[in-house]
This record gives sequence, structure tokens and C-alpha cells, in this order.
Amino acid sequence: MKKPTPKQDEAGKSTGSKTNAQTVNKVLDIGKGIVSVSSGLIDLGKEKEKTNQVSIKAAADIEVARQTTERHRLSANVAHDEIARLREKDDKDFQTAMVKLAIERDDKASQNRVRESLVQRLVQDSEVNKAQIVDTYQALLNNERKN
Repeated sequence: MKKPTPKQDEAGKSTGSKTNAQTVNKVLDIGKGIVSVSSGLIDLGKEKEKTNQVSIKAAADIEVARQTTERHRLSANVAHDEIARLREKDDKDFQTAMVKLAIERDDKASQNRVRESLVQRLVQDSEVNKAQIVDTYQALLNNERKN
């Protein structure tokens, strides 16, 4: 086959070399575009990797926060149970103290009734003089102070 010869344009330049230069320029432009797209893809890959790392770190932080929250919840439950136990114990202690006070009050009331009855009998007995009544009453008071 015969090789085509470049045509000469009006200025005497060959159109073949101009076409070759245009083709080379187009190829260079395409190459630059490919490099630009490749660079963009590389940057996109880097951003994706950064995003994945941030996502992994965020998931780890969330898990740590969840575990911390769970520990605090358990601690709060333990503290709540301890407070409830102490409150129940205090209530029982209070009830016991109130029962003791009621018994003591009843005992004192009973002792007072016995004293009043004794003093009443002494006053009503004509054979007992005032000095004996005073001595008996003082003995009762001294006995109460000892208790």
C-alpha cells in the first residue's frame, strides 16, 4: 500500500502535521482529564477511608459511653437498693423505739396509778399522820428517780 502524503494548505504548510498536533493536543487534554479524574478518585478514596475511620472511632466512643452508662445505671440501682434497705431498717428501728416508749409510758402511768391509790389510802386512813404520808410519798419519789 501506498502511504498517504500530507496535503499542502495554502500557506504551504502540511495539514498532516497540523492534524497530528491537534491530535496530540487532544490526547494530552484527554490524558490531563484522566489524571484529573484519577486524582479525584484517589482523593475520594482517601476521604472514604477517613470517613470510615471516623465512623469506626464514633462507634467505639458510642460503645464506651453505653458501657459507662450501664455501669452508672447499675451503681444507681445498688445505691437505690441500699437507701431502701436503710430506710426500711430506720422504719423498723423507729417502730421499735415507739413501742418501747409506749410500754414505758404505760408503765409510768401504771406506777402513777399505784402511787395515787397508795396516797389516797394513806390520806383516807385515820390512823396515819401527815408525817407518815410525807415520808411514804418521798420514798415513792426517790424510788422513781432511781428507775
